[in-house]
Amino acid sequence: MTTFQLGFISLTLYPVLLSISVVIGLIVSLIIAIKHSGKLLKSLYAGFFTIVGTYAAFSFLIAVASSHAIVPNNDFVMLNGQSIKINEISLQRPIVMNLWATSCEPCIREIPLLEQAEQRYDNIAFISLNQRDNNERVQQFVTQNELNLKHILLDTKGIVAENKGIFSYPVTLFFAANGQLVYSHDGELSEKELEYGINNYL
Repeated sequence: MTTFQLGFISLTLYPVLLSISVVIGLIVSLIIAIKHSGKLLKSLYAGFFTIVGTYAAFSFLIAVASSHAIVPNNDFVMLNGQSIKINEISLQRPIVMNLWATSCEPCIREIPLLEQAEQRYDNIAFISLNQRDNNERVQQFVTQNELNLKHILLDTKGIVAENKGIFSYPVTLFFAANGQLVYSHDGELSEKELEYGINNYL
C-alpha cells in the first residue's frame, strides 16, 4: 500500500488490487475485441473503464471494512453525565473494550476478571462500554454490584455493536496503541482467554 499526497488530497494505492483490476480489464478488452473484431478503440475503452470501476469498487469495500476496525470516535457518556471520547481515556495506550448489558448474565460473571486485569495492567486502558441501558439503570447496577471498574461508559443506542455487527454480549475487543482492532473475543471471558488476548495482541 502506497499513499500519495496531492495537495489537500491523499491518494492510497493498493498494488495488488491494482494488478487484479488491470488483469480483469485486459480480459474484458480481449473478450470485446474478439466479439467485435476490428473495433480496437471500443475494446480499449471497455478495458479502461473496467479497470477504474473494479479498483474503485474494491477500494470502497476496503475503506468501509477499515472504518469498522478502528477505535470508535463517537462521544460516549460517563456515569456523571459528561461526554468523552475513547482516545481521551486511552492516551495512546492499547485498549481492552468490553461490550456488555445489565441483563446479560455472562457479562456480570466476567466483570471481576476485568477488574483484576485493570489493576494489573496500568499500561492498558480498560473500557467497559454498556450497550443500550440508560444511565439510571447502569448507576443502580454499579451500586448494587459494587463495581470498581475505572471507565464505565454508556452507548445508549448501541452504536458500536451495530457498526461492528455484534448481536449478543459480552464481546471483548482488543485495540493496539495505534487504534487498530487486532483481536476480538465473543462470549464470556476466562482468565486464560483474557491473558491470551493481551499477551499475544497488545
